[in-house]
Amino acid sequence: NPSPIDEWPTAMIAASTKLTPAQEKDIRERVSFEIVLRQLKGNHTSFAEIKFSGVPLGTHLAWVAEVCDALSANTTILSLNLADTQLGDSPLQKIVVALASGACAPQLKTLDLRSNPFSLAGETMAQGLRKLRPKLTVLLGDLGCEAGAEIDGFVHDKMLVEGLSAWGAETLRLDDGGMRCPAEISGPSAVVKMDKGFSGANGTKYTCELGEFELTHVTGSMVLKKLLPEAALRLACKTNSAPLLAGQGYHGTLV
Repeated sequence: NPSPIDEWPTAMIAASTKLTPAQEKDIRERVSFEIVLRQLKGNHTSFAEIKFSGVPLGTHLAWVAEVCDALSANTTILSLNLADTQLGDSPLQKIVVALASGACAPQLKTLDLRSNPFSLAGETMAQGLRKLRPKLTVLLGDLGCEAGAEIDGFVHDKMLVEGLSAWGAETLRLDDGGMRCPAEISGPSAVVKMDKGFSGANGTKYTCELGEFELTHVTGSMVLKKLLPEAALRLACKTNSAPLLAGQGYHGTLV
């Protein structure tokens, strides 16, 4: 038998005879969202697995913002199911940026992003999140991206996302102990040594004429913080398809 909470949307809609089908659909979606959001906000161990699957978060950016706010205050969630929630690149980026901070949902172990319409740029954001949170399993498709699995920097066409694209530090280390600019940016044949800068609580800054980076203390990953215009233009001129740097209006596929 259905529980009262399952019957609520139906009873709520049946109480009115003046709603259009579109209005009924909106009410069902909103109620479904509110039920799960309340669980997330509850921050209780009995709700360690939160399932938004099937709720169209991607078509409601305000809902995505509410989810991010709730995640930032939640210390008990272990699994977040966002499968089939119509997440495109823009709403996914908001979620990834929120979760990039280890203080946001610190106990989270699994993030399910399967069956969503984001592009290669969105997939790269998700891969970058896994680099920043090595213990997090991110499910993208049949294989997903499991904690502890080796990822070769980016996916498919080597999309670059400021603040999320990351490389293992050892893959960039030179014989003299310095760091080189990633080959995806400098080119496979060029070795561009980066200058070491300020070392703070979160990481150590590195810069070169192509971009700005940060070597994070927690994960040991070199994170792209800013791709400088000269490098972005050079890379864009080499290619002519998907966005190269998400959110910056550059176009191309890195080869």
